[in-house]
Amino acid sequence: QKLDVSKQLVCHWELGRSEITIFNLKKISLLFGVDVGWLLFGKKAVGPEDRSHAFQIKRGRIVPLLDKHQLLEISNGSLALPEVSERRHTLAECSKNSLSFEIFDSSMDGILGSICSGDIVTVDCDRLPDPGDRVLVVMRRTGEVLLRRFRASAAAKKTVKAPFKLVADNASYEVIEVSKADDVVFMGTMVEHTILQNF
Repeated sequence: QKLDVSKQLVCHWELGRSEITIFNLKKISLLFGVDVGWLLFGKKAVGPEDRSHAFQIKRGRIVPLLDKHQLLEISNGSLALPEVSERRHTLAECSKNSLSFEIFDSSMDGILGSICSGDIVTVDCDRLPDPGDRVLVVMRRTGEVLLRRFRASAAAKKTVKAPFKLVADNASYEVIEVSKADDVVFMGTMVEHTILQNF
């Protein structure tokens, strides 16, 4: 739509059935903020003194994309990550036991690097947090899904086990003290935050 061409033409470009004009190639490079040389050759266009510089391609990982209901199902064991059909690509360095979800309300925002409704967050379920990392947890008693900055108490510095505190970036949200292991399910440590609301 932004190029004002048909889907069929784009498909032909992708399959090599049709040649793209330099005019459309320039529009694509501006649209994605990449160099025309990279689009053509996988290399950054540089001056004659250095033609050897190539971009490092970061492949990333395909992870499940969950809604709030599915996050709750994962936490209580009634759904497994491989069963989630919707997927997304992430460039975050993360394990195969990672997941993404869309922020569904404003209760996860904060002062330092605001996380707002509509943003996409990726968490790694195998990565234990350091104090100060944001962690995704489900409060078992209330069924709340929370993304909060993790503050470790003495007993929880190396593992995410009770007792520990969850501190929101936004000071208007109360500190949540997790006193019992069965009060909370740790879902993962945040490894990526993608802001989408301006696009």
